[in-house]
Amino acid sequence: MAELRTAVASTIPAFPTTDTAASEPPTGAGRTARWRWRSLTRHPLTRALAHRWPAGLALLVTADNWASPTLLGAYTLLVLPVGYLVIGTLRRQWGVPGNLRLQLAGLAGWSALALLAMLAGGTTGAWLVAVGWLAHAGWDLLHLRSRQVVPRAYAECCVVIDAVLGITIMLALLAG
Repeated sequence: MAELRTAVASTIPAFPTTDTAASEPPTGAGRTARWRWRSLTRHPLTRALAHRWPAGLALLVTADNWASPTLLGAYTLLVLPVGYLVIGTLRRQWGVPGNLRLQLAGLAGWSALALLAMLAGGTTGAWLVAVGWLAHAGWDLLHLRSRQVVPRAYAECCVVIDAVLGITIMLALLAG
C-alpha cells in the first residue's frame, strides 16, 4: 500500500501556494501526497464541490432538460423503484428489518401512479408523472438521510435528477 501511495504521489504535480509555511512540503512521499491534497482542498468552494460531486454530476447530466424541457412517459416511473430493488439486492440490504417491505411498498406506489397516469393520459397524466418524479426526489432524500439500501452518492445524485425532471416536466406543461 505504501508503494502505491508513493507511485501516486510521484505523479501528482505540486501546486504552488502563496502561504510560505505551506510552500515547502514536508519530506516523505506520504506527507507530500497529504500536503498536495490539502493545498487542493484549502479553498472552501473546492471543498464543497469535492464533497457534493454527486449533485454536480446530476446537474451536468440533466443540463439539457433545462434547455428543452420534455414530457416523459408514465412508464419512466417504473424505473425508479426497480433501481432501488436491484441496488438493494446487490448490496444485501434486505436483512435489515423493514427495508424490503419499504421498497416493495414503493414499487407498488409508483406502479399505481404510473398506471393512473397512463389511464388519465394527456395533460393530467403528464402532471401525475411530474408529481411522481418530485415525490421520488423525496424518497431519495429519505434514503440519503437514513443511509440505507443505496449508497449516499447514488441517493444524492438521484435526488437532484428526480427533482430536475419533475420541475422541467412541469415547466414543459406550463409552457404548453
